[in-house]
Amino acid sequence: MSSILNNMVKNGTDINDEVIINNMLAGGKGAADAYLNATLTCATPELRANVWS
Repeated sequence: MSSILNNMVKNGTDINDEVIINNMLAGGKGAADAYLNATLTCATPELRANVWS
């Protein structure tokens, strides 16, 4: 059964290096945005000072 699903995914997906790189960049950007957002909205002044220094 898994081979049927694998063949369906392979036949329906056009993936190349550009798609993989774009997905990696989007994931990295999302993680960086989440980290920055958490740092800016935190309650401790020490972390805020690290961002603005």
